[in-house]
Amino acid sequence: MIGYLKGKIKSISDKSLILEVNGVGYRLEVGEANYMEGQDIEFFVHTHVREQELRLFGFKTQEDLEMFTKLIEINGVGPKVALALVSELGLERILQAIDNQNPHALKVPGVGIKTAEKIILELRGKEIRSVKAPLGKLPVEKGVVDEVIVALEGLGYKRYEIEVEIRKINMQDDWASEDIIKELLKRLSGTTRKGF
Repeated sequence: MIGYLKGKIKSISDKSLILEVNGVGYRLEVGEANYMEGQDIEFFVHTHVREQELRLFGFKTQEDLEMFTKLIEINGVGPKVALALVSELGLERILQAIDNQNPHALKVPGVGIKTAEKIILELRGKEIRSVKAPLGKLPVEKGVVDEVIVALEGLGYKRYEIEVEIRKINMQDDWASEDIIKELLKRLSGTTRKGF
């Protein structure tokens, strides 16, 4: 099974592209995403095999691929719907909809309320915390951010809530964990805390 490809985009069509890898062109279904012909890029790939059908689905990150995989494990959610959810909503919005049990936030073509409710029910019952939207580059060391997250989780906040707010604050490179916690508590004070 193909799990990863790195190459140059040869051509782009509706929600798919041809990726040239060592002279071989692979058609990847990528959903709603912005790519350019000639772009050097890597994809994490799901190989979907069904009867006489073989399809490749490409994702920018390992986390997006993991979420796609978890979605297609749900009865009634096919790869087309799962791809639409991941590519159109993004990992953060999917995780937020699950955490908030908000099926309306999962509305994309092909997903009705019943399907959205089923997705939330199924994924809330599984361990999906391993699928986290990456925080990206921050001006402080990762250890400081980890310390902040652990401290705020200890106060009952959800990791997702914390990570969303971390992205929003204007963090300085000389901030200590106490500075970040103080700023985050201002933002998080209006959210519902688990166990309270």
